[in-house]
Amino acid sequence: RDGAAELWRGVLPRPAADGIGLERTVSGVTEQTVDLHAELAPDDGALLLFLTDAYGGPGGLAVADAPLVTALVEVQTTGRVTSARREPRHPTAVDAALVRHALDGWLSGLADARGEMTAPAVWGQALDVRTALLKLEEGRWTETQVDLDLGGGKRAGRLTLFLPLPQEARHDASPDGLRDVVLPVETVMEAI
Repeated sequence: RDGAAELWRGVLPRPAADGIGLERTVSGVTEQTVDLHAELAPDDGALLLFLTDAYGGPGGLAVADAPLVTALVEVQTTGRVTSARREPRHPTAVDAALVRHALDGWLSGLADARGEMTAPAVWGQALDVRTALLKLEEGRWTETQVDLDLGGGKRAGRLTLFLPLPQEARHDASPDGLRDVVLPVETVMEAI
């Protein structure tokens, strides 16, 4: 966790490298361990995107708030970011595609900076919080919030990543722990 802000500051300020051209500055990064099912409550207009796990299925979640989505859509459709106030709206599949284009590059750059062989990538859009929670395991997750100044200060946005903790930190995998969960469960079996 230490050094997360420096890593993000090293990856994100390179707008020419990702072909988007969005001027951005990392203004803050916080990391903590949270219960995803209790913590996930995005603002109106936020875009929820599933991130891949090691097997190519949904194994994490990225939440781009409305100002970040607006800035990424504006710069890729009009070539610039405006400071015009926009009412939050439900993100569309087009919004998801444009944000995915940027996010995949950022996650890849972060993995390179950490010396990791593979990076999570966008798997698909979660249409709402309920859908997201149904596909993701309960338990403790690492939450990383990256606050961004966008378009030379015209917008301030936030990207929040929920990534799984290492397997051993999420669950008690000992036989005793498993026994405590399984033994109290009533099961009926009918053999024919």
